[in-house]
Amino acid sequence: SHLSFVEEASVQLTDMPETIAVPDSQATEEKFDRFMELRNDVLKALETARNEKIIGRSLEASLTLYPNKENRDLLSSIKENIAQLFIVSELTVKDESEAPENAQSF
Repeated sequence: SHLSFVEEASVQLTDMPETIAVPDSQATEEKFDRFMELRNDVLKALETARNEKIIGRSLEASLTLYPNKENRDLLSSIKENIAQLFIVSELTVKDESEAPENAQSF
């Protein structure tokens, strides 16, 4: 095996690893469920922009979000590269009050 802690010759012969209790896992799961809902809305907006020939691929997109307080707090609590999670090249987060009239709302 290429893993030093696995003695069996085949992965099919190994046991499943033991689960690890993660502190506050319910809150983490709820946070990422909320993020995935927001991400789905963003991906739909990117698809609309792609269909209207505003952008080519999502990785070419520069995304500006104008989140409400709840979503702003959510985004600021995520330590990962959020632009990468949204699959865009650039992400800007501005205050909700700065949103132009033609901004998509979700």
